[in-house]
Amino acid sequence: MSNQLRLWLATGIAFLTASAPFAAQACAVCFSAKSEANRIAFLGTTVLLTGLPVAMIGGLLYWIMSRVEAIDALEQGELDAQAELAEPEDSPLGA
Repeated sequence: MSNQLRLWLATGIAFLTASAPFAAQACAVCFSAKSEANRIAFLGTTVLLTGLPVAMIGGLLYWIMSRVEAIDALEQGELDAQAELAEPEDSPLGA
């Protein structure tokens, strides 16, 4: 069998499988939720699995931003302390 024929055959099988999800039983959620409790469970799981990565990325960004602010505040405090040391103080001798 030639390579071109194999490619056409594989493409045809993939198309038929994709166009007939009931025959392929490709979606476990679509066909197994026969009761209302199962549908609610699938919906809740979908919401959880959709929101979890968003919450994790948001938490990571919040942590990074708070860490950067803390480092900036620490550096600013060190700069203020260095500035105070560099300023000449009034000498008690009046010089």
